[in-house]
Amino acid sequence: MTSIRAREGMGDANPADVAFFRLLHQSWIEFERDRAHYLAMAILYYASISVVPMLLLLLSTLGLLLRFSATAAEVEQRMLARLETQFGSQLTGTIQRLLDAVQRDSVIATIVSVAGILVSASLLFRQLGMTFRAVWNYDPPLVAGPIYVRAFTLIREWIIAFVITLGGGGLLFLAVVVISAFKWVDRLLQSVPVLSQLSGLTAALSSFVLAAITFGALLKVLPPRPVRWRDMWLAVVLCAASWVAATELLPLYQRYFGDNGNAYSAVGALLPILISANIASQVLFFGAELCKVVTRQRS
Repeated sequence: MTSIRAREGMGDANPADVAFFRLLHQSWIEFERDRAHYLAMAILYYASISVVPMLLLLLSTLGLLLRFSATAAEVEQRMLARLETQFGSQLTGTIQRLLDAVQRDSVIATIVSVAGILVSASLLFRQLGMTFRAVWNYDPPLVAGPIYVRAFTLIREWIIAFVITLGGGGLLFLAVVVISAFKWVDRLLQSVPVLSQLSGLTAALSSFVLAAITFGALLKVLPPRPVRWRDMWLAVVLCAASWVAATELLPLYQRYFGDNGNAYSAVGALLPILISANIASQVLFFGAELCKVVTRQRS
């Protein structure tokens, strides 16, 4: 009797909904079978390496601004004067020496940081490409095929990783354009009394668009075989929605645990960053599994 009711309930359900949940279930099975969550956590190591030259680039950019921009130098002097008023001349002298060292070595640090970003980011994308080969059940380049095919595939993997790294600059420019467009829409909505309540939605919508562009670009270029856009749009939407939902929940940690203003809360501020990186990596690899399932079903 229970099985008859269950079959009747499945019969009353929308076939599209049944197919959607069956697709998610099959993707989860592939996610566990390929041990993709371990691959996602391993990628965090290479991502953390890329953070070091990025921080170095930020410091060198600050040094260049203080060295060649009169406005930045004026802001520096006002900041130092305020610090001297509140904390004394000893702390101000220490910060002044640090800023002078940043300015003095800014040119060399910029060159080193840019080179470090290119190397570390290309290494990150190459490892992403290798893990996507494992997700799609492709052999590594040094295993499959004759020796000249292996060498050609390995060189192609490095070239693709370096091109993706350079393409990240274009993606960053596109992100700036998207953010500027949504800022303009937000100001436009705030100027209209009837639509002013909708202005708060533009931040979430802009985050969703940026996440969709990022995940879509990665899911398009990283797989070892061509993937059509119609086979990956569902994965892109799910990845972007999951990322936006996670980023909306993480500020709760800062609200309840990050406003203490002591050393322990400063150390604890690393936790949301690590959780965000883990969520992004896990979501990306689940999207890769979903793309694989959809592509294999349609082919």
